[in-house]
Amino acid sequence: MKDLLKRQFDSETPQALYTVPQAMRETSVFSAPEFLAGLSTEDAKRVKGLLANTYSAEDLKAAAKVPPPSRAELIQKKFDVVVPETLYTVPQAMVEASAFTAPDRLAGLNADEAKRVKALLANTYSEADLKAAAEKAAAEKAAAEKAAAEKAAAEKAAAEKAAAEKAAAEKAAAEKAAAEKAAAEKAAAEKAAAEKAAAEKAAAEKAAAEKAAAEKAAAEKAAAEKAAAEKAAAEKAAAEKAAAEKAAAEKAAAEKAAAEKAAAEKAEAIKKAAAQQSEVEVSYDAEPPKPEKKVKKPSDPMDTTIKLIAAGVAFFMILIVGASISNSLKYYLVEKQGALQIWKGKFAPLGKKRIAILPGVPAPEEPKAIYSQDEVYPLAYEYFIDKADALMDVSGIPDFEGIQTALKTALEFSASDEMQRIAFDRLDTIDRLTLTYKADLASSRGTIEGFQTAIGLLNDAGKLTSDKVQKEMIAQRIAAHEAAIETLTEQTAENQPEVENSVPAVENESAAPQATEPEAETH
Repeated sequence: MKDLLKRQFDSETPQALYTVPQAMRETSVFSAPEFLAGLSTEDAKRVKGLLANTYSAEDLKAAAKVPPPSRAELIQKKFDVVVPETLYTVPQAMVEASAFTAPDRLAGLNADEAKRVKALLANTYSEADLKAAAEKAAAEKAAAEKAAAEKAAAEKAAAEKAAAEKAAAEKAAAEKAAAEKAAAEKAAAEKAAAEKAAAEKAAAEKAAAEKAAAEKAAAEKAAAEKAAAEKAAAEKAAAEKAAAEKAAAEKAAAEKAAAEKAAAEKAEAIKKAAAQQSEVEVSYDAEPPKPEKKVKKPSDPMDTTIKLIAAGVAFFMILIVGASISNSLKYYLVEKQGALQIWKGKFAPLGKKRIAILPGVPAPEEPKAIYSQDEVYPLAYEYFIDKADALMDVSGIPDFEGIQTALKTALEFSASDEMQRIAFDRLDTIDRLTLTYKADLASSRGTIEGFQTAIGLLNDAGKLTSDKVQKEMIAQRIAAHEAAIETLTEQTAENQPEVENSVPAVENESAAPQATEPEAETH
């Protein structure tokens, strides 16, 4: 039903538009019926009042505040049918004088077209016919889509097969041509090849450096998070230790000051007693002096205050660090403009930062206010893995740099060892393909140095796979390159004696004319 409602039908325009014949125009006295003909006096008055109404801007604003009905309400709304009390009839005098006739419905169409339209208008359709037509259209659509998919798959397979055969043929032809023209290459070509090899080597080293930098960044990120947690714990322990040491030092200083003060007071008392003893006569009958009473040292209120402040500061630091760690473990998902954004809490009591944007990724069916790392990381990981696959599945040479960037980003969101293994395997595959492509370029030069460079690149590529089939293919290519090197070496050895024999001839060119002159004289 939805397809029928949305279907666009072709508009049919008659070849010639209908025109009233001239004779009918002159004799016709047809006039349109009165606008309110057939209505009662009250209905006519009500309609005229509605037509005469005027509305101000305030009235329109007040009406706009009322929420409009929905589409479903309008579709299901029942409207009253207004039937006039008396139907309009054309006066008898006008009927007699009028010769107006309605135009033919199919005026302007030829006989075949008119016959086709009449047949269409005469058709009748039941609910079963409509349902059968809809099912037939759906089946035809599904069959067309299936045929298109099968055709696309067949074309893709044929294209891949043709590309593989073409690559094999080009490779064989290149190796054969390289072996045939190896002896004819000059020093300039070898120099250009060396420069090109240096540039390719620099590109390979750059790619390796980028890969190492990505791995280093991931390791540094994990180390930074671990160091942050250890630093927070160390700062907490240091703060507690510093507070305890400060309290103990202040307490020891206070006790030392009190002891020194008591010792000074005691020394002063002994000094005064000695002075009094020298001035007063000794009497054995007098009562001995009473011993001094020890005064109990009062507790210092500063010690208690310092201890309470240190405990409060330590407790406050614990709360801040705990809140920061808790906030840094929170993740948020925000869907905006067709993209899913991943936000992570900062290492602070409050605040968050965006760490990824995933266009086209739907939000979870059951949204949550806060997510964990295990819930959000797989979403980003799958997105970047799929992005790398899409960049790989293109015609021509893939964007290896973009694929490596996507896989390195996926590594940052790997939540398990298995995810890391899959991402690293794909990175190794990209590096292996890059090395293989560079080996093909090096071998296409057809020189001994080029084949040696290709062998070194293929050896590096063999280290990046554990597949036996891939290793066997790489070993076969290395063997082919080694055979080409042996062929070139033998050709070079065969051509070397000719070059050496030509050197004395060049050196004795100056003596040759002198030898020919006497021979000419004898003849």
